[in-house]
Amino acid sequence: MRVWKQLAFGIGLIAIGTVAALRFVPGADAMLLNAGMPERLVAAVAPEKAATGKPGTGGQGGNPQRGGQATLVTTKSVETGVVNDKLEAIGDGEAITSVVVMPMVAGTLAKVEVQSGAKVEAGQVLARLDDASEQIAVNVAKLALSSAQEKVDRYKGLKATLTRVEIDEAQRALDEAKLTLETAELNLSRKIITAPIGGITGIVTVNPGDNVTTQTEVATIDDRSEVLVDFWVPERFASAITVGAPVDAAAISRPGEVHSGVVEAVDNRID
Repeated sequence: MRVWKQLAFGIGLIAIGTVAALRFVPGADAMLLNAGMPERLVAAVAPEKAATGKPGTGGQGGNPQRGGQATLVTTKSVETGVVNDKLEAIGDGEAITSVVVMPMVAGTLAKVEVQSGAKVEAGQVLARLDDASEQIAVNVAKLALSSAQEKVDRYKGLKATLTRVEIDEAQRALDEAKLTLETAELNLSRKIITAPIGGITGIVTVNPGDNVTTQTEVATIDDRSEVLVDFWVPERFASAITVGAPVDAAAISRPGEVHSGVVEAVDNRID
């Protein structure tokens, strides 16, 4: 290929590249104008860019690839906000207080005075053990106390003829009789099984005539006036759970019922 053909071919490539740059490259018109290319030549190739005298604006300040139409943009200051402040977790609900009632002493059940699922008050009698021997011990202690009291009263009337030692021994015997009676009454009271708290009883599995020990479960009592829900949350939410924060709980067995409460405590360990 001759030199003049090569030169013509190179000029043609430059012209094609210039036209393509003006058509598709933003800001190319400004670069060519700054490089010394005549504005008429730039306007001839890309007239919509040179129409306003502002290269690269696309006539009306828009994108030249979109036919010179301006793009309207609405801006707003950056702000912070809450995306989602609701945390859901599955927990286990239980009565605020729950106790297993057991006899304080071993014996034979004489009477069961509570039924399964009954509502009881604190101090209510649940069952009674056979207390015949304890009742006899109380009566004997009462007689001994009465005798000791009479002896002290008699000695006080004979104070002038008795020694101080005899009077002190009579008083000591009276004090011992009082303690004996208190012990007998305590043993008798332990034959009565009472409810330590108020609430709802579970299934009562004992019957009159059963021999029970201090490990026998007579009844379970749950105080359902409040419900304690133990729930776990992912570690990344641990710092967001604080004492006093509001909590809404719903039971699967009662759809539609929502109970409101607060966080009572947060464990000191993370699993």
